[in-house]
Order: sequence, then structure tokens, then C-alpha cells
Amino acid sequence: MAAKKVKVTYQDGREEVVKVLPRAQVMTEQHFSGFKSENALSATFHLGWAALQVAGKETIDFETWLNRVEDVEDFEEPVEPTPEVPSSGTSSDSPS
Repeated sequence: MAAKKVKVTYQDGREEVVKVLPRAQVMTEQHFSGFKSENALSATFHLGWAALQVAGKETIDFETWLNRVEDVEDFEEPVEPTPEVPSSGTSSDSPS
């Protein structure tokens, strides 16, 4: 299974896609004493910040960062369609 990724969109239009490594998940769980449905939005933003921190892409504190961010959302890499392999020209429908 591939690591989860999130896309962080800043108010200035900049976007960062980052892997959510275990350290970021633990940081968020510790900050909120676990994941709960009542703090899902806050936890999502914290998880984005923590993932950026762990990746070395962000150094400012959470509250300052939160004032600069517009959105944090799950991110999935676009799947490239598998090219069709051309048939060898034989068909089971043709007479033998």
C-alpha cells in the first residue's frame, strides 16, 4: 500500500504535495490525544502541517502556518491508463 499523501494549498496559490509519514501521524495523534470525529477538520490541517514539518518543507509553528493556508486535502496520484496491446491479427472468429 502506498503512503497517504496530502495536498496543501496556500492562500498565495502555492501548492505542496507531501507524504504523510508515521511521525506526522503520531505528532497529530499526540496533539489531539487521538483522532476523533469532533476534531476531524482541525486534525486534517494539523496532519498537513506535521507532514510538511517532517519532510523539512515547513519550519514555522502550526498557528502561524494555519493563518497562511487555504486548504488541506487527500491527494492521489493520477493513474496513467494502461496502453492496449495490439492483437496479433488472429481471431477466433475467422474460419480455419
